[in-house]
Amino acid sequence: MSTSALACWSQTRRTCKQIGVTLADFEQRQLDGKTLLDIRRTRRLDRVRIPHTMAEHRETNAEMRSRENLRTFIRVSQQTLQQVFDELRNRWAERPGRTIQNLDLLREHAFQRVAGPMRRLEIGLSKGLSKSLSRVGLLGEELRAKLELLWEYLQNGTLGPILKTLNSILGSLADVFGFAEVLKEFKENMEVAVDSLGPEGEPITIKLGLLPSLI
Repeated sequence: MSTSALACWSQTRRTCKQIGVTLADFEQRQLDGKTLLDIRRTRRLDRVRIPHTMAEHRETNAEMRSRENLRTFIRVSQQTLQQVFDELRNRWAERPGRTIQNLDLLREHAFQRVAGPMRRLEIGLSKGLSKSLSRVGLLGEELRAKLELLWEYLQNGTLGPILKTLNSILGSLADVFGFAEVLKEFKENMEVAVDSLGPEGEPITIKLGLLPSLI
C-alpha cells in the first residue's frame, strides 16, 4: 500500500472512532473518479459517506489553531448565553406569559445543535471548510483578533459589548455552520427579553471567571 493510501486509511480510522463505526462496516465504490466508503450497517447514523481523498489536505498550524480556537469560542458562547438566561430567569419573577419557558425551549434546541459542528472541528479542517472559514474572516489572525476583543469584553463583564460581539462572530459563523444562526437567534430573543425588564435594578453582568487561553 502506498504512503498516501496509508495516510488515507489512518484518517479514516480516526473518523470511524469519531462517528462510532468500524472499518468492517464499510464497502468501497467509485463515483466521479473518487473512491467512496459507504457504510453497510449503521449504529447511530443513517448513512455516512467519507471521501477516500479526505486525507489529501494536510492542516497547517494556523488551521489547527483556528479550529481549536473556534471550539473554545463555541464553549464560551454557550457558557455566556447560559449565564444570561439564568440571570434573566431569576429576574423575571412573577411576570405573566411564557417568555422564560419559550426561551428555555429555544436554548435547549440551540445547544443541542452544537454537538455535530464541535465533532467536525475536532476531526480537522478540510480544504473546503478552511476556505469557507477564511472567506468570512474566521481563520488565522483575523479569528484570533475577533476572539481577543470578545475576551476583553467578557473580562469586563458589561453585557452590551459582549452580546454585540457575539452577534458579529455568530453571524459570520452562520455562513459556514447552520447551528450558529440558531444560537444567534436565541441570543437575540434573550436580548429582547432583557430590554423588556426596563432600567430597574442592577444591569446584568457576565462573570465567567478565568477564560480559557487562545492558541
